[in-house]
Order: sequence, then structure tokens, then C-alpha cells
Amino acid sequence: MDASAPMSDAPPPSDRPDASGTGHPTVRALKAAGRVVNHTLFKLGLAVAIMSALYFTGSIDFRKLKPQSWNWVGASVLLVLPSFFISSLRFKVLLGGLELPCSLGRAVLWTMIGEFWNVATPGTGGDLMKMLYVAQAYGKGRRGVAALCVLLDRIMGLWGLLCFGLLACLLGGETIAADPRLVHVRDILLAICSGSLLVLALLASPWARRSALRQKLMGKLPFPEKFEKIYQGFSSLSQKPGLILATLALSVLNHAVWCVSVLALAQGMGLHFDLSAGMVVIPIALFINVFGFAGGFGFGEFAFENLFVELLSQPAGAGGALAFAFHILALLLRITVAGPFYIFGGRKSGGGELETSERSTVNGER
Repeated sequence: MDASAPMSDAPPPSDRPDASGTGHPTVRALKAAGRVVNHTLFKLGLAVAIMSALYFTGSIDFRKLKPQSWNWVGASVLLVLPSFFISSLRFKVLLGGLELPCSLGRAVLWTMIGEFWNVATPGTGGDLMKMLYVAQAYGKGRRGVAALCVLLDRIMGLWGLLCFGLLACLLGGETIAADPRLVHVRDILLAICSGSLLVLALLASPWARRSALRQKLMGKLPFPEKFEKIYQGFSSLSQKPGLILATLALSVLNHAVWCVSVLALAQGMGLHFDLSAGMVVIPIALFINVFGFAGGFGFGEFAFENLFVELLSQPAGAGGALAFAFHILALLLRITVAGPFYIFGGRKSGGGELETSERSTVNGER
């Protein structure tokens, strides 16, 4: 070193703090929280706008919210409760299929935390929060696979809803066959279920696993290594058809519970229609409801109203009112039933605090 050169106590450029302060973890966290808040407010605003338009056009008749039978409304509430357990069991099965061992109690806890966060951040907030907890629990090397499990859980849920609607069409017999509109719905559901099954089979095939084209296309995605890990996890899961059928069966059962709950709520509100037709229409309405802006509010009311008027011959405003009542019921259940799981168990469910037996299996200790 040149002895004449002045000594400097300044840290290297890479170690110096960001002068703007934007690199500080607290600043980044605040910015991320701000984006979540803005996104949530935007979705809530869209939901309010759609709800207002539906109200002023007569597509929601709030006078129909007055229960005609509290017994049916109470039955609707009780019928929903088993769905939380069924969803948790499906999530546990998927985790086990991806070699991420998990107790049923922990799967229930993560599922309920996700349900609660669907209230705080309507839309995909619950899935993202559940993904965060699962990724933290299994550690850095398995976070991609853990994220895949949450994604597959949502996909299997949607697919199960469509399959349940198709099953209802097939079991509807003459009631469905006598109505050309319901026959058209049945054909659409059959095409969607068959097409999605074909796509999944293609992605899981040995050709796709070895395909240079697939690897090239995935290489153009952001974070290609992470997507490749996710694909490999999906590929390994697809080699277990029994597990796929089990999760699909649990999804169908879960949505059957929700649909029967909606039917009971409709009875409690004084809406009467053919049950076979209702078991076809309600799954479609619930499927469209999933893509709503704020937990289904707005978009779900629009779907229920139009489907109930066109396919179930219900009076204007009845379908929208049923959807609104259903959303309020789901909201209250997520707060009162799922909320305590997050409040009392949320801090213990992440951060890698797996059970001893679970941790040893993850680490390869037999």
C-alpha cells in the first residue's frame, strides 16, 4: 500500500447504507404493506361500484334478506362448519404427497389462518399468507415445493367445484335433460373438466418432463429455477394417481357441503326451486364467485342474480340477495371461527417450528 495515501474509515460502497433509505428493511416492509393496502382498497372499491350498480338496476333486492325461516338459516351455518375440516384434510394430503409431512392439527391451523386472512385481504390474501407460513415452516430448501402445495390446493378446489357441478348434471337425469339451457351448461362443464384433465395429463407426461421446448419456455419466466422446482414437485405428485383422486374427492365433498349450505340458506330466505337444477346452477355461481374482487362481493352477486333468473326462473333481485347473504355468512364465520386460530396460534404455526417427527422426516432422518 502507498504510505502516502490517506487512510479512510469509510466502509466499502457495497457496505454503505442506502442514502435514500429505500433499502432499509423497515422501509421495504412499509412499502410492501402500502401496496397490499392500496390493492385491497382498489378491489373493495370495484366491489362497491358493482354492488351499487346492481342495487340501482334492481338486481339486488335487500328486502329479500329478511329470513323466512331461522331454522333453515341456522342449518346453513352448521352445514358450513365441516368444510373447514375437509379443506384442512385435503391440504394435509397434498403436503404428504409432496414429501412435506404435516400433522392434521397443523394443517387445520394453516387453513384457518388462510381463511381469516381472506377477510383482512380479500381475494388471494389468504392463500399468500398460508403460503408464507408453510414456506417458513419447511425451510429455505423446500419453500418452492411448499408454495406449490398451496397453489395446487387452490387448483384442486376449483377443479373439484366444476366436477361437482358436472356430477350434479349427470345425476339430475330428466330434470336436466328437459331444460335445453341446463343441457348447455352440462356440456360446457364436461368440456372444461375434460380439457383441464387433458392439460394436466400432458404436463405430467414423460414427454413434458424431458421436453427441451418446455424447459426453454420456462427458462424465459422470471425466477426460472424456482418455477422449475415447482414443476418438478407437480411432476412427482402426478405420479401418485391415488393421491390425486383422494384430493379431488375431498374437493367434491367440500363443495357439496357448501352447495347444500347455500340451498338451506335459500330455503331460509323463502326461495323455492327444483333441487336438481339448483345443485347444477349453484356450483357454477360459486365458481364465478371465486374470481370476484373482494371475497366475491359484487361479482358473486352478479353471477348469482343472472344464473338464478335465467336458469332457475327466480324473481329479479332474489339471486343477488342470496349471494349477499352468503357472503355475509362466510365473512362472519371466517371472523368468529377462523379468527381465534390466527390470534392464539398464528405465532406458533410458522418459523420452522415443526413437530420433531415432521422435522426429522424433512431433514431425511429416518
